[in-house]
Amino acid sequence: MRLDCAPAADLTERDWQTWDAIRNGSPGLSSPYFASEFGRAVARCSPDLFVARISVSREVVGFFPGIILLLDLAKAASTYGVEIVDLGMGTYPYKTRLATGTVDLLHGRIERPSAVAAWRTARRGVRRLAGWLSS
Repeated sequence: MRLDCAPAADLTERDWQTWDAIRNGSPGLSSPYFASEFGRAVARCSPDLFVARISVSREVVGFFPGIILLLDLAKAASTYGVEIVDLGMGTYPYKTRLATGTVDLLHGRIERPSAVAAWRTARRGVRRLAGWLSS
């Protein structure tokens, strides 16, 4: 895998088309903030915007328009003695690519028996079942 960074203004038309193709093939990227049009607009307003372009075997497989900011924040944090940067809950690909370690945490809730608690329990069960059936 290769990761190269370039000013967004230097992306070629083919890069922008690849960006759109990747976005269109990934339902999780449906937000308008992931659209190439938004990236182009931001690049026009902020010429110092850099984009990380990810390639595997010379084929571009992804773009990270905001990764540079995250990397710069982590670098700056280390100069202040920060040893851990918590990227929050969730297993997004950028987190696993940047991670140097993990800390297992538990989360949950304790509720008194009620109709609302029963509804939440049922809803969680349906979501788990739907996830299990879709995988």
